[in-house]
Amino acid sequence: MGHRCIFTERIEFSGNQLVRIVNAVYENMKGTIRFSEDVYKEYEDGRIKGRYLYWGNLAGYIVNFPGDKLGYYYGYGTQKEQDFEPYNECNMWINHSTPIPILAIINKRPELKYLLLKMDSKITCSTFMKIVKQYKKYPNIEELVKMNLYGLALNENLQKLKPKKKSELISYIKQHIHELDNWTSLYKIQRCLKYNCTLKDLEEAAYCRYNFPLHKYLEKIEEDYNYYLDYIKMCKQLGKNLKDPYWRYPKNLTEAHNKMSVEVEKAKKTESKSKVKKLKAITENLVKNNATIKGYKIIIPNDMQLIKQQAEELHQCLLTAGYDKKMIEQKTILVFIRKDDEPIATAEITYDKKVGQFYGNERDRNNCKPSPEIEKIFYKWLKTAVIKKKKLEGSNAICV
Repeated sequence: MGHRCIFTERIEFSGNQLVRIVNAVYENMKGTIRFSEDVYKEYEDGRIKGRYLYWGNLAGYIVNFPGDKLGYYYGYGTQKEQDFEPYNECNMWINHSTPIPILAIINKRPELKYLLLKMDSKITCSTFMKIVKQYKKYPNIEELVKMNLYGLALNENLQKLKPKKKSELISYIKQHIHELDNWTSLYKIQRCLKYNCTLKDLEEAAYCRYNFPLHKYLEKIEEDYNYYLDYIKMCKQLGKNLKDPYWRYPKNLTEAHNKMSVEVEKAKKTESKSKVKKLKAITENLVKNNATIKGYKIIIPNDMQLIKQQAEELHQCLLTAGYDKKMIEQKTILVFIRKDDEPIATAEITYDKKVGQFYGNERDRNNCKPSPEIEKIFYKWLKTAVIKKKKLEGSNAICV
């Protein structure tokens, strides 16, 4: 069924070509090696070969050694001996990487001498192979390799920079080499250059998504990032021009935040009153269709509180999905079915009497359709209902 193994890697030659070989070792509970096989080869020319490797969603890469029983997905057979065959790239976790045989490589491949002599002897085999491949394309990475900046050396985007930009970047690196590690990204260094800051300063700004000006602002006023985001959210709601530093970076954030809170509450009340007024105007003639059939009240709502109550009791998204707005814009009509003032179901209809959604209590999404009796009563009501759009003052809506 496959074994979780210890993976080790080494560098060897295949003819005159370097090859990275990954070996899989499986030990029993006592630590005794039961199986050991080379399972993966990565050649200098880009070829990849492998054998016995399988992927498990929970275990990662596992190995079926010759004679192992295979599971259901592999036909319940036993693993046969395989030769190496073309594989896709595998990024298994390497437990141990053997030292690079620098002298042996220099003797056989003298053109790599200067690169190897500048390279850290502790470099892993996988990184070494990537560096060698990159060096063939871009010999100028020697300087970065000498500084052990492998992430930058392997970054293709660095090679696309204009000479002036690249020179500035190398100059920055030399001045701040003590701050960088092997895998410091090009993106971070470019941000440091842009804002004329150190890597430490930039990392401190990570909590505000590397927005360095914002970091400096919050650091100066000693305020919290999330508190600032709440302020910005209210500014957007009120349509403030956030390109203007007056709004984007207020001198007193607490005072500005409190002021925005008051304005937002006022705006909500104004909007709510406006909605109520518009809803009553839109439904002025539609509510004449309200009726009682066999004890069931069929209502077109003209009150926001009524919509809110229906939504809460039937666990429907009437307000959160903006059905109140759709009614005001005369795009749809809500129809409530109630009995003894208790919500039973909600239907959505268009002005040409087409039925959209029609649900009862939506707590159970698999069982929320209205009963056949409710459907029969609703469609009987719909057949005789007079549904027309209302032409409002200043509106281009046409009655149909």
